Amino acid sequence: MRSILHVKISWFLAALCLIILSTSGAAATRLVPSQYPTIQAGLDASAAGDIVLVAAGTYTGAGNVGLMYRKDLVLRSESGPEQTVIDVEDSETAGVLFWNAETRSAILDGFTVRRGLGSGGTVGGGGISCFSGSPTITNCILRDNDGGAIWISSSPLIRECLIEDNAFGIVVEGNGWPEVVSCTIRGGGNGIACWDESRPTIHNCLINGNYGWGVGLLGAPETEVVN
Repeated sequence: MRSILHVKISWFLAALCLIILSTSGAAATRLVPSQYPTIQAGLDASAAGDIVLVAAGTYTGAGNVGLMYRKDLVLRSESGPEQTVIDVEDSETAGVLFWNAETRSAILDGFTVRRGLGSGGTVGGGGISCFSGSPTITNCILRDNDGGAIWISSSPLIRECLIEDNAFGIVVEGNGWPEVVSCTIRGGGNGIACWDESRPTIHNCLINGNYGWGVGLLGAPETEVVN
């Protein structure tokens, strides 16, 4: 009887450990601003795989611009890009900086990013800068960024975004291999400019009404443009 009881207790403890491990590994949702006063505070408090959910509003100033993930997590708006704005207010940074080897599991979903100058004014992307990180950027609006919309030297996925009236649209340099899918890029400086050994893939996009250097599309030799 004691050995049977011992076996049952052992199985119970093993099952309990599995439950605790699976529960502790569950993704958490961090709420801005109800739980965390700024977007960066929510990002800093999160572990990889967590979701930072941002309520509708316009977010400015320290802790809400120049955002850095530093891990693969999801930053998502609660009400979509028209209602949730990251306003850089013409300061010399980008709205979001992917500079820490993030992968496509790092997701930016549902924000307007506007009025960024980028690092050094016109270099590095005023809206989003993908220096070493390769995130997924989806359902976003990039508008009125004097430092340009997105500067890429990595391999992000950009899909279903509206990029309009920026100093330039998307610039791909170095060995960048981004995918740009189902995006509209209009107004402002060039649509997409591809430099150096970059090899972007551009599928199902509309590029029109651009001016200046690059105009609609300035391509590196390996640029793939479909539909």
